[in-house]
Amino acid sequence: MKKPAICLGIALLIILGIADWATAAPDLLGTYSGYAKKITLNGCSKPWVKVVISKQCGTLFSGTVKIKTKEVDFVGRIEADKSLFVHGFYSSVPDYGSVVFWGKYLTNPNRIKIHTFDFYYNDSDSNYEYSIFTLKKR
Repeated sequence: MKKPAICLGIALLIILGIADWATAAPDLLGTYSGYAKKITLNGCSKPWVKVVISKQCGTLFSGTVKIKTKEVDFVGRIEADKSLFVHGFYSSVPDYGSVVFWGKYLTNPNRIKIHTFDFYYNDSDSNYEYSIFTLKKR
């Protein structure tokens, strides 16, 4: 009688351990960068985008995103399907800025594919659109 109970207990521990491992968030810490195609009312450009993820607590993370000389702090989360949701705001008179983006964390090699990207700074053109772009981990 004890043997089946012990076997069942061991099986449950193994299953729970596998479930925990399967849902664990990947290590996002690091610097991701690359070019992003952008269009404004004034024309096209390909600014260099740099995302630094400096802190991570499980599925939650924070860091900075920088385009040219403009930088905004952000916070975000990663879902079980590796979707990323990020938002941030910067304010220091007279400057202010904001960032919102969502994308997907990809492995082999590690990179972030950005599907929607909204980066605004008080001196930037407010009418713009970015194409989908990928940032590689450096």
